[in-house]
Amino acid sequence: MFKITKTTKIYIVCPANCETGGPEALYTLGYELRKLGFEAYMFYKISNLKNNPVVDKYKKFDMPFVNKIKDDINNILIIPETSPDLLYKYKKIQKGFWWLSVDNYLKATNRKKYKGFKKIFRKIFPKRTYEVNFNDNKIIHLAQSYYAMDFLKQNNAQNTAFLMDYLTDEIWKYKYDCNKKENIILYNPKKGYEFTKQIIEKAPDLTFIPLINLSYDKVIELLLKSKIYIDFGTHPGKDRFPREAAILGNIVITNKRGAAKFFEDVPIPENYKFDDDISNIDNIVQVLRNCLNNYNFDINDFQSYREFISKDKENFINDLKKIFTKE
Repeated sequence: MFKITKTTKIYIVCPANCETGGPEALYTLGYELRKLGFEAYMFYKISNLKNNPVVDKYKKFDMPFVNKIKDDINNILIIPETSPDLLYKYKKIQKGFWWLSVDNYLKATNRKKYKGFKKIFRKIFPKRTYEVNFNDNKIIHLAQSYYAMDFLKQNNAQNTAFLMDYLTDEIWKYKYDCNKKENIILYNPKKGYEFTKQIIEKAPDLTFIPLINLSYDKVIELLLKSKIYIDFGTHPGKDRFPREAAILGNIVITNKRGAAKFFEDVPIPENYKFDDDISNIDNIVQVLRNCLNNYNFDINDFQSYREFISKDKENFINDLKKIFTKE
């Protein structure tokens, strides 16, 4: 899809000193592109370059970074959905917009907040374009999820392709033991906590542990012990936590928001997905109790999900070969 020559440099925009699913996907992209023989670099949009912009967790990727982008027609700029302003800063370079999160894009563009004032905003700041022009066929839209691809189709985006990330190999070295599992339910308090809180209050006898302010090793330790992971957040993309939880032997229970409503993104049985409505809380609590009591049987419902996740890396590399093809 991109025009690549012998001199092509690929720049990947990434936030500095940030350790979340998005940056990890961006580092993984750069790492795999270099393995395929491409000249790829990280570019940190905001950083104090007197300090190392790479967090310890991502040093393993050994990705070089640059301070400037050469705006050349032979080069490529990969922009995450949180930085739409960079789409129009450079005129010549080829541009790929990676939709790791639909919701983060809406926040970055303040689309919901300023929708009613859009015309006035454009008159005051006519040169400040923060939203994607979906009719611009020079932009290649890369969808990390079916949720993102559906959003692109609704907006009539011109050039689209799937580029779904994968979990790094480190997670696969851990092996869970059903006999060592405890009656623990994990949740991320940063995602859908208001609804999750109501579930917790309805079942005071159950053990709920939040995944927050923990080292990666501690998160893994908890996932190896827990039986259930619940996620009633917005699912802005194909999230990492549900996949990690499933790999480490957790029953995964979600709502039907964002990517979670697409079976192609979160392929778990429908009886483990709920509309996050107060009328469903009693039912959810009952399912939690049943899963804890029948864990050794119910965990088998997630075997196909784990197999699905195990193919993510192969699919990702195959997608890269289709999108980045040398002449």
